[in-house]
Amino acid sequence: MTLPDSIARLLGQQLSGYRIAASFRADIGKDERFKDQWVVAGHTGLALVEDDTVQLLPWPELGAISCHRYVGSGCMTSGTGTDTRLIARFSAARMADAQNFAQVANRIRTGEMPATAEHQPEALPDVQAETDRSDRDGPPSGNILVRLFQLMPDSKWWRLPIVVLALAGGGIAAVASPYLAGQFLFDEVLDTEGLHSGRLGLAIGLILLSRLAEAALRITWGWTNASLIHDLEIRLKRTAFAAIQRLPMRFFTDRHTGELMARLEQDASDIALLFHIILPSSIHGALFLAGSLIAMLTLDWQLALAVILPFPILFTLLHRIVPEVNSLYERTFRAEADLRTVTSDSLTGIRVVRAFGRQQRERARFAQPNRTAARLGLRADVMLGTLRPPMELVTELVLVGVWAAGAWMIAHEQVTLGLLITFAGYLGRFFQPVGEIVITIGDWAQVSTAAHRLLRLVDAGDATRQPRGEMTAARLPGHVVLEQVGFAYEPGQPVLQDVNLTVGPGEIVGLTGPTGAGKSTVLNLIAGLYTADEGRVLLDGVDMHDLPPRALEGWIGVVLQETHLFLGSVADNIAYTRPDASRVDIVAAAQAANAHDFIVELPDGYETQLGPGGHALSGGQRQRLAIARALLLDPPILLMDEATANVDSDTEQQIQQAIERIAHGRTVVVIAHRLSTLRTADRLYFMEDGRVVENGTHEELMDCGGSYRRLVERQRAALETIGVGE
Repeated sequence: MTLPDSIARLLGQQLSGYRIAASFRADIGKDERFKDQWVVAGHTGLALVEDDTVQLLPWPELGAISCHRYVGSGCMTSGTGTDTRLIARFSAARMADAQNFAQVANRIRTGEMPATAEHQPEALPDVQAETDRSDRDGPPSGNILVRLFQLMPDSKWWRLPIVVLALAGGGIAAVASPYLAGQFLFDEVLDTEGLHSGRLGLAIGLILLSRLAEAALRITWGWTNASLIHDLEIRLKRTAFAAIQRLPMRFFTDRHTGELMARLEQDASDIALLFHIILPSSIHGALFLAGSLIAMLTLDWQLALAVILPFPILFTLLHRIVPEVNSLYERTFRAEADLRTVTSDSLTGIRVVRAFGRQQRERARFAQPNRTAARLGLRADVMLGTLRPPMELVTELVLVGVWAAGAWMIAHEQVTLGLLITFAGYLGRFFQPVGEIVITIGDWAQVSTAAHRLLRLVDAGDATRQPRGEMTAARLPGHVVLEQVGFAYEPGQPVLQDVNLTVGPGEIVGLTGPTGAGKSTVLNLIAGLYTADEGRVLLDGVDMHDLPPRALEGWIGVVLQETHLFLGSVADNIAYTRPDASRVDIVAAAQAANAHDFIVELPDGYETQLGPGGHALSGGQRQRLAIARALLLDPPILLMDEATANVDSDTEQQIQQAIERIAHGRTVVVIAHRLSTLRTADRLYFMEDGRVVENGTHEELMDCGGSYRRLVERQRAALETIGVGE
């Protein structure tokens, strides 16, 4: 949340020199009434702003910042036990932002993240963009370079020695050039008393040969390395995407699409930069440094020692700047990920945006992370830009000093002109990789953070639970049992509590109850999308927790209330569950789902291309395609989440007929509220507040006179009011 200018000015007036790093808006005041209270993290401590009052809590007086969730609200505290100190209260809607702010505040408190040096109210970073959300995944295991080399395609390993040898050969040829163009040419060829006096052709030939060898080896390196990097980038993206596919559904509940897309696309490209530029530059630079230093020490050790004296100062400067640059690039990535998320969210909902005329609001949403990313990137570039001039100044001063000392030594006949030219040549070669180090600092910071993020993602996918049992190849009868199941999407907020439910083979079981009762969560557990926190979900007597991740492929079909259709033709979407299905099977599935008639009326029939989400189709048409997709799979177990919701009566009748047709001989669990659907079920479970409170047939539950009967009577009354029969 952006800090208002008025709050920033108030902080500047009452806390002189206070540097702001992040802020959080709490919406419950000290009097426990709804009102804004700002919590600001700065270099000296937390600043609490309520009305016109500012209270500073210095970091030395604060313990770890943590957030606590209550019913409908939460609080932020410092310390533990008897040292606990209340910082702010807020509504439940502010919990995610509070947790993100607490992470940033703790990193500033411990010195892990420096506070910003200046405050720009219009571009103060949103906590969500500034926070390293991936920290909770932990660091990647093993050495980063070793892990990346292990991801290299096995068939391409033979190219790696060629790259290294070409780089090494090019470095050796480059180191030979100063000697040939200096001491050899002036002292041994042009000097009348030299060993090769008068053999100018030999000198020119050797100089040209060394330059040609260097160029040829660098070209060889470039060709081979480019091919290797291309294959590595493909492998990285494939590995990361496969890891995402293995991750449990819980992983996606608090991750934005933009963040995952950035990891998959940008991080893989950034890591490829490591092998394309950084490593070659490092190897090449190391050869230049070592070769040039040895040559200079051999030529004149006193001059060589004078040359390397300033370098401890330069490397100390690098050591201080690199961590800050790393932090800036990581925060820039977060802001860019938020930018992608806002863009994706806005474009996906463009119909709603246009319908309500909220284009200006969406532009404002886009501007915030866009400004943040630009500002953080600028700070990193400025920091690197301020580093290079001092290094170049040192280089120039050293060169001037060498030439001045060399001129004096020539005048006193202590060295020859050829030796001085050779020494100056090696000095230039020595400083060249130092300049490259400055250039690659930003690249290395960017690659390092990208590698950490991508490898954490791969590790998270590899750490997905391993099954303890195996699924037999025989077709499942379809017996589903939930035994005392408890589940929560967020800790401390149970969605299901002590749920017991049984679905026999070939039965149609209906789940009904008020919104938020946990019906869809039950379907998610049966589908294997989530794992129960308590109790067991049994499939034909086997605990689903013991089954391999791919064991349920082909056994369970799902039709959701919100149907997702993929880019492609109508036929492709129906065949999504069985890509090898014949056109005859696809048409048969569409006919069984009452979808064939409207499909053949489309411009290109089954080959009609659907846009994102299939928005060109009506809700009922999309729903029938989803039923056809599930039917083509021919699963023994079918899960349907309010498949007839939000459609007209005629469409409902068509969908209902399709459901009855495909339910024959299958185990079906359907969420529904309409009487027409509930009456066809063999057994009904009525859920409230995450529990099963009633179960039985339609007639049995009506006779009980409980919650189910009241639901039915309310629905009947509503239908009678509008003059519609059951």
